[in-house]
Amino acid sequence: MDFLSDLMGEAVVNEERLLKLPQVSERLSLSRTAIYRLMAKGDLQPVRIGGALRFPASAIDRLIEDLKEENKEANHARAA
Repeated sequence: MDFLSDLMGEAVVNEERLLKLPQVSERLSLSRTAIYRLMAKGDLQPVRIGGALRFPASAIDRLIEDLKEENKEANHARAA
């Protein structure tokens, strides 16, 4: 794998940005514990590099889109 580091200190693997837990926490406005809960439920899949956890930016984007869809469906169900 080709590992690079950009100006924000994020790892880049094959042009996929990998975020650290604090960055994911900030992006989702969730606590560290909430992030671990999402991981335990299988809603958020990190990758391990050695002993370090990293989260593909695309996985965070996908989670956000999935949550939006779930909220939309829940709102439609309530309206019906």
